[in-house]
Amino acid sequence: MSGLRVEVVTGAADLPAAWASLVAAGSVVLHPSFLAAMAAAPPTGSSHRYALAWQGQRLVAAAGFHAVPLYPGSLGQAEADASWPVRAFFRLADWLHRGTPHMLVCGHMAHTDAPGLVCAPDVPDPALLLHELTEAVRRSLDRPVALVVLKQPDLGPAHDALVPLGYHPVHTAQPTMRLPIDPSWGGFDAYLGAMRSKYRQRARSARKRGRSLARQPLDADAILRHAVTLDGLLAPVLDRADVAVAPVEAATLAALKRSWGDALRVVLYREADRPVAYAVSLAHGDRIEGMLVGLNDARNGPLKLYQNILYDFVARAIDAGASWLELGRTALEIKSAIGAQPHRFPVYVRHPGWVLHRALGFAVRRMQAPAFTRRHPFHAPPEPAGP
Repeated sequence: MSGLRVEVVTGAADLPAAWASLVAAGSVVLHPSFLAAMAAAPPTGSSHRYALAWQGQRLVAAAGFHAVPLYPGSLGQAEADASWPVRAFFRLADWLHRGTPHMLVCGHMAHTDAPGLVCAPDVPDPALLLHELTEAVRRSLDRPVALVVLKQPDLGPAHDALVPLGYHPVHTAQPTMRLPIDPSWGGFDAYLGAMRSKYRQRARSARKRGRSLARQPLDADAILRHAVTLDGLLAPVLDRADVAVAPVEAATLAALKRSWGDALRVVLYREADRPVAYAVSLAHGDRIEGMLVGLNDARNGPLKLYQNILYDFVARAIDAGASWLELGRTALEIKSAIGAQPHRFPVYVRHPGWVLHRALGFAVRRMQAPAFTRRHPFHAPPEPAGP
């Protein structure tokens, strides 16, 4: 953009002090504590870049980017269930690129709802600026990029301006699930009391089935001591995941715990001293985020592990006085049964080459929205899913 100087920074330690001042609480994935943790233990195979826009000596925009390898099949179930044009695009991209093609995401794959861009309020055209920052980062990478992914939260109301810049909108992406926390609940029992009897009984039954579970909070050193166990519990979850191109492994969790302290809670669930699950949640702003769950499939049914973890997330959100509990994009129906609501927003994609970009457009127009049965567990109609 005219009058702005764009800079790309490779290492989080090299970011200027003005970065922290601009991003403030604007995005969890741009916060220096998150960047420091990712620099200390980045997810396997991924890399990070940071783009800055300067107006003279004033920093007016900051954006973070995450590049992850994009092998055929690396998008997991989302790719396996996709229509043939989508599968064909990824195979064609893999065949045409020299070296492993990568996906470049504004923000971070571990937090797909968090904005990857923060701008000063007087930036005249944030969509154009984001495009220029993205291209500067793409050109700086020493690996081919087959897919650029931007999203509505990166730009807020200005997101539609990406279409004239050549991005394909995708309106069929998996929704994220959010539970609005009613301030009148006050505690977990009041949350159960707001439910219809069928769902209240389900919750109580799950709690009863899981009453033998012991919960052990882990600090950073304990996370590393249990690294093999944690990664082993995560493996079957990743096998079923819709998208699992950059799993958060135990080493990264330990780095995040050191950076975020008590805001990040890592809990190991034990049955008779045998680890059977773990759960990670993060407090930031007015919300609690259920970040990560790993579990033993064989004990999931008998102990209702997953339901108990979700209810523990709810209890933490209520106790913390949070406004929202964010639960991500998997297991939509079961999250709906605890009161979470689907929140959809468009994603914007492009391929840097015009031939594959046209093939990508053909593919995304044939993508199907995920189908699931939405549940309504509360007596009163649910509130909107929020911003």
